[in-house]
Amino acid sequence: MTTIAYKDGILAVDSAVTCDGRYEGSCKKWLQVKGAVAAVSGQAMVLGRLKIAVDGDGFPDFDFSTLHDSELLFVSRAGIFCVTKVGFLKIEAPFAAIGSGAAIAYGSMEAGASAEEAVEIACKYDNATRGPITALTL
Repeated sequence: MTTIAYKDGILAVDSAVTCDGRYEGSCKKWLQVKGAVAAVSGQAMVLGRLKIAVDGDGFPDFDFSTLHDSELLFVSRAGIFCVTKVGFLKIEAPFAAIGSGAAIAYGSMEAGASAEEAVEIACKYDNATRGPITALTL
């Protein structure tokens, strides 16, 4: 799957691609859209559908059911949002994480790690999280 973490204006995203428990390679799992950044855990191809929707009128035009088992972490001036197949939810917290290494990232950030450090730590302990890591300043 992946690990995506946000804290203190930094969004950190790993690049591992896995299928049926095996490592397949890497890809870009984030997208800048209209002054915001979206990162995906699960099927990376949903970013293309999100871009089409946001380039139009935004979330109201996005068919959330197409996310299947994927989720997005969407960060903008309006806040941090977790997006799943049933809709989106604004997260009121100092940091957030999604993906198979989310619990590791949450614990790391609570203990003082930055978002990038949290994903680095998840790379050590989560089999579906690997570098390179992209850290985006928002």
